[in-house]
Amino acid sequence: RGPGATPSSPGYLYVRRQEPLYSMSIRRCLALFMTALLLSWNAPSTAQEVLLSSVRLAMGQDRQKALESLRRELIVSEIAGTVDQWMLSKRQGTKFVPVGMIRFENRRLVWVSRLWGEYQDLFEGMSSVHAATQNAIAASGPALRMNARTQTTPEVTVKTLEFKFSDVTIQAILVDSRDSGRRTMTVTEIYGD
Repeated sequence: RGPGATPSSPGYLYVRRQEPLYSMSIRRCLALFMTALLLSWNAPSTAQEVLLSSVRLAMGQDRQKALESLRRELIVSEIAGTVDQWMLSKRQGTKFVPVGMIRFENRRLVWVSRLWGEYQDLFEGMSSVHAATQNAIAASGPALRMNARTQTTPEVTVKTLEFKFSDVTIQAILVDSRDSGRRTMTVTEIYGD
């Protein structure tokens, strides 16, 4: 929807009862997402390989080789207080944007978390969940398990959706902050334990 769009403009998306898309309930979003997922399918790839930015990593890859290839494209910082866990980011103008995290055990890559993004627009967030889940289905086959949970405090409500595949977990976290009125959605793709 472009500037000046009105509810009667073409491309203005509404759901039942004339609710704007961003106010849809988690159930409606999930139904929309699952429908879109069933209508599309990607060619299979291997779940043992993960693409972070333009760097391809292999689960079980040697620590030194993985870190060398990542440092060519990304900022790699060891996370203080952890055992061989690293934060990956890239510079975007004057900001550092997180890309993901990795962890090694016995000098081998055992865990990768790829951040798909943080969104204030629910449609963009659900599109990211859709893309991450398509990627996981292509890599691992159909989902084995799905979890949905809600945590509520007086200040914030956090809704988490997890799609667990044999080798990959897709996690979407919706945060509704009552104090600031800010709503965000973070999408992450996790390989390994």
